[in-house]
Amino acid sequence: MSVKIERSTYFKDVLKMPGLSGREYMVGLPDGMPGIDLEKMTLKEIGDVAGWDADSMADGLTYLMEKASAENIFYDYWDEEERRQHPEKRETGLAVFLTGEKSKFIILVAGGGYRMVCSLVESYPYVKRLNEMGYSVFVLKYRTYPYAAMPGPIEDLARAVSYITSHAGQFNVEATNYALCGASAGGHLAAAFGTKSLGYQKYGVEKPSCLFLAYPFISYMDIGRTDTVNRMLERAFGERMHDEDLWRQYSIEEQVDEQYPPVFLWQCVGDPVVPSSHSRMMAEALKEKQIPCQYEPVEGNVHGWGVADHTSAQGWLLRAVRFWEQCARDGGGK
Repeated sequence: MSVKIERSTYFKDVLKMPGLSGREYMVGLPDGMPGIDLEKMTLKEIGDVAGWDADSMADGLTYLMEKASAENIFYDYWDEEERRQHPEKRETGLAVFLTGEKSKFIILVAGGGYRMVCSLVESYPYVKRLNEMGYSVFVLKYRTYPYAAMPGPIEDLARAVSYITSHAGQFNVEATNYALCGASAGGHLAAAFGTKSLGYQKYGVEKPSCLFLAYPFISYMDIGRTDTVNRMLERAFGERMHDEDLWRQYSIEEQVDEQYPPVFLWQCVGDPVVPSSHSRMMAEALKEKQIPCQYEPVEGNVHGWGVADHTSAQGWLLRAVRFWEQCARDGGGK
């Protein structure tokens, strides 16, 4: 079925598209955005307010709708009984985009401050490009506020990895060779999963062979105590938000060890939401442990560029994939 979504398409019409019925939350803005009435706005208007690129959103949604209209692409990694008993697990899932040939896979973990999952800008615009590079792609919807208390979102990611690898034959993917691509709060989630104490080893699942981190939130120990940090503390820890031991436990730069995966990392130097000090701290922690890292501070004062076409970060997704491939050749990644 031919589907074409434009900059001028109203978001409410996106939600009515064939194949999305009952899965509207997989678009990533189930609770809306503060001060934005999505029902009355086009993709361009949303992009103007949020600082997101409307063209890449439209292209990503077009690809999503074409696939969803032709076949089932939505899968639940929590089973029906678990979702029935635990309401926080109900609006979770995967959108699956396969290459048709056996391939490595990438899980996309969009941000949203653990309040929502902004797959609209930080996942779906990447999918077609990654498919064309030869990688199968899984878009993750994880639990968010008011169910975002740690370690809940990490449990979701672990369960998703387990689900994918246990169904590797069905999906025709390499069960032991995958990357995580996370942005903003999704970058924190992906980065946490690369640690033994919080992530893959704790849950007994396969270690990611590379992480792509775009303007990631990294540290709750951030001295600046910005509004972003305070909001993240509240959503992650609730009544325990003043527990400094928890801050340290979930500050990724404190948890990096010699077995941490290789990392491709970029951020605007003037990021107004997550201070660029987060990426610098991460890069320094990786360097100290001699973990392969390609760190790209880019000119700009924007947070949430997503695929970043026509910006100083343009092409970062391709460079991240090439970094992963080079690490694999060098033995630094699988």
